[in-house]
Amino acid sequence: QLMISSGLTSVDDYLFALKKNIKDSEELFQRGDPSVWQKDYVAIEIDVSSGQWILALAPKDNGWAKRDNIYWIIIIAGWTLSFLMIAFMYNLVATQSRLRTALTTIDRQANFDSITDLPNRRAFVDYLNQLTQSGNDQHFAILFIDLDHFKEVNDSLGHDAGDELLVSVAERLRSQLRGSDFIARIGGDEFVVVINRFKSHEVINDLATQINRHLSEPFTLRQNQIQTTCSIGIALYPDDGMKAAELLKNADLAMYAAKTAGRRTHYFFNDELRAQTERQNTIHNRMRDGLKRHEFSLVYQPIVDFSSGKVTKCEALLRWKDEDGNVISPAEFIPVAERTGLIHELGQFVLEQACIDWVTVHKSGYPIEVSINRSERELNDMEVAKQWLSCIKQHGIPTESITFEITESLLMSNKQRQLQILHYLRSQGVQLAIDDFGTGYSSINYLQRYPVDYIKIDRSFLNQAPDDRVQVALLDALLRVARALDIDVIAEGVETKRQWELLQQQQCDFAQGYFISEPLTLDKLLDFLRKWQF
Repeated sequence: QLMISSGLTSVDDYLFALKKNIKDSEELFQRGDPSVWQKDYVAIEIDVSSGQWILALAPKDNGWAKRDNIYWIIIIAGWTLSFLMIAFMYNLVATQSRLRTALTTIDRQANFDSITDLPNRRAFVDYLNQLTQSGNDQHFAILFIDLDHFKEVNDSLGHDAGDELLVSVAERLRSQLRGSDFIARIGGDEFVVVINRFKSHEVINDLATQINRHLSEPFTLRQNQIQTTCSIGIALYPDDGMKAAELLKNADLAMYAAKTAGRRTHYFFNDELRAQTERQNTIHNRMRDGLKRHEFSLVYQPIVDFSSGKVTKCEALLRWKDEDGNVISPAEFIPVAERTGLIHELGQFVLEQACIDWVTVHKSGYPIEVSINRSERELNDMEVAKQWLSCIKQHGIPTESITFEITESLLMSNKQRQLQILHYLRSQGVQLAIDDFGTGYSSINYLQRYPVDYIKIDRSFLNQAPDDRVQVALLDALLRVARALDIDVIAEGVETKRQWELLQQQQCDFAQGYFISEPLTLDKLLDFLRKWQF
């Protein structure tokens, strides 16, 4: 039932007029059933242009819907649905917030160094690509900064102290540069700086000198005064390259030139380095083609066991004669192979060929052991080490017959992945030797911690012996240390009878050198063994 009325200001006023039968009630405009007002009605006041209307409603049977079980079920379901919707929306907002935070964290971890909070290599390369692809004529310089002797800080004070040093270096670099310049740590102890809008070559020269001087001032790390220096390589855009990768490579080459010049200095990339780079690229391409054309071969230098007087080992050495008959020295092509990554293919060739040749020597009645050089860059992947073992076993060679020779610098680097690989190889029976021992920053600690079977004393300890008493004393000391650690010693570079006799007198374990034999091809090695062994 519906009732519409107008003329009074409210429902209460209207009802009051009806009850009192006042005159004003006769002036009210009414439409509908007046009995609505005696029922359980609901009303609403509506403002119109002529005044105010009151709209009232009441149920026809004088009763609203009963609040039975269905009613309460609907109410509870409505409230439950509302709660679930609110909970869903809250969870959605919270999830989006967490996802946004996680994405921000991931992006930061992907682009910033966790130790120094500087941009990392990825961020640096992106920034450099933007600069080189911008299409403007802006000049900028890249300073490639490498800390000198950083590994010694890690070894003597620990990695935490090394991290503190990196943080301090980053702070000093920030203090020396403008806000428009870009600083990044691209790995290890290597930093790069991009100097934007420099006025002249001299400005960069002075800035590099200033950075080197500033980084040479002592650092206080855990109550220790540490003094370090740096080597800086500099490449200029666009003079030294138009692309990001080329600029970074040239700055890296200039940094190595600075290290070669004596460290604690800086070096600009120049035409000489450019020519050197071009030659390295040429050698790299020729090496790749040479591998396909089978230009590489192995020679073997015998190693004599003093206790028996027989050749019990030989070292496999890589040789390269190109298609024109030119012999390229390993001292020239091995560093290029290590720098370009081709050392992996060369190393695999050496291992495969040495295994094939070992089988030939073994069938000839001379089961000698073979030593194979492994580069530091080859010892970065456990799967590669497993492939080496698989290659050895496929040829039916006992792993104890293979010795891998590694450089002392690999042990000094203290890279856990490489150390794990060395321990794994040793656990599988492969023997390990430290090549050129004594030429680097030698430490007895390395010999205690790592699974070393042999140390090979560099020829520089013998070249003036036995006349040089200092060399004789050093040789005696090294032999005593090796015996105390139960490590055998192989003396390299034995070239005279007097050196041979000195080593016998000092009770050295093995000898290798031209006094015994030059490196031999496989056929000549077999002939040598027939004559020497009997």
